[in-house]
Amino acid sequence: MSSALILQPNYFKKSEIVRQSGLCLLIKGDNRHKRHSARWLLKLGENLGKLLAWLVNKLWIKLGVAIGTFCRDFNEKTAHFKPGIPMRTKITVNPDRSYQLDLLTPPTSYFLKQAAGIEKAAMVGGGEVSGKLTLKHIYEIAKIKSEDPAFLGQSLQNICKGLIGTCRSCGIKVVPSLDVEEYTEFLEERRAFVKAEEERLEELKQAKMLRI
Repeated sequence: MSSALILQPNYFKKSEIVRQSGLCLLIKGDNRHKRHSARWLLKLGENLGKLLAWLVNKLWIKLGVAIGTFCRDFNEKTAHFKPGIPMRTKITVNPDRSYQLDLLTPPTSYFLKQAAGIEKAAMVGGGEVSGKLTLKHIYEIAKIKSEDPAFLGQSLQNICKGLIGTCRSCGIKVVPSLDVEEYTEFLEERRAFVKAEEERLEELKQAKMLRI
């Protein structure tokens, strides 16, 4: 089971979160593999002491990994990433206490929303269109995702089909082509809709808190 832990690139040099990544810790034993995971979600502004405590407990105390070396390696491998990119990180710990740090491609939804120029996927359902992409967008994203270990051995065609399925769940419509002016107007209307919907949801939240 993959971890839901959010880990910040370069965290060990800076106290402020500038990037996020999912962390999967795979511990290799002599006769079996054990996968350790956490159900934490550390967001902007939260106390990251929990994260450091988790790493020290799992990597250093229980597994004997040199935490100082790990922190340095992690900082070096993530230093070139731009702020806001949701990375995924896999750490494989071997019986001899050595480890392998692998940086995976961002989640599929990140690529789709970036390409569509949107921040929010569908919010209310019912055929809501949150954005639009062309088949060329899908193909280019599929080429990037094909480098991810999870997609090894899969054809680009199958990866594209999976991406189109994710588009449906996000409310992103796949079209043959896009008119720049029309889509720019669509995005402006979409941003106004998202803002209004967020305000409506916030009002409902506040009203619920008052009733409590």
